Amino acid sequence: MEWWIVIGTLVVPFALCAIQRMWRKSKPVLDALALACAFFVSITIALASYRSISHDTIFTTDVHRVLSNPMFLAAGSYLGLYGLYRFVQGLWREYRR
Repeated sequence: MEWWIVIGTLVVPFALCAIQRMWRKSKPVLDALALACAFFVSITIALASYRSISHDTIFTTDVHRVLSNPMFLAAGSYLGLYGLYRFVQGLWREYRR
């Protein structure tokens, strides 16, 4: 499983760059998906923090509930890959000049 994560982290950002270069209209879709994921992750973290504070519990015991949420993991994973995609895209533009 760990190798899939490593390979995916290396391949997916470049695949997103290729998709964006082949289909120009995919860029707004990728950006909108990243924005939606950022909102979802932010709201999930904010609500978990609020629940911990309001229930007067220790943060480390409640963080596992957030980290085991599959939607949180998927959104966070996409944000990480999207960040790498944007980084690769910026480097490509910079070195083309």
